[in-house]
Amino acid sequence: MDIGPEMMEFVHKIKMSKKLIERMKLEKVDDLFATKAIYLVHDFVYGHQLDTIKYPLNWKEAFKERWLPRWLLKAFPVKYKVYDIRRLYPNMEPEEESVIHASSYVEEGRNE
Repeated sequence: MDIGPEMMEFVHKIKMSKKLIERMKLEKVDDLFATKAIYLVHDFVYGHQLDTIKYPLNWKEAFKERWLPRWLLKAFPVKYKVYDIRRLYPNMEPEEESVIHASSYVEEGRNE
């Protein structure tokens, strides 16, 4: 009896308008270290910024923020983890029900 994995078909159905498909840009990214294909899908949607949440990246950055003098922070700025909270309208109609989306990035900045 063979209990190893078997190849299975996977289908992902996505419903998109023709306008969305026309605007969309598909980009293939070369990955030198892997044997898998990477694709990025670029598009724009209606939305607006709700809030930004920012906190030190780790305990060392929190220590710097709390205890280093301003003149030293200019030489060694605190690195923050930043979350942009946005309301997105994936159906491109702002009147319709919206989706809350959070994206994050690392920001190197000054102590505020």
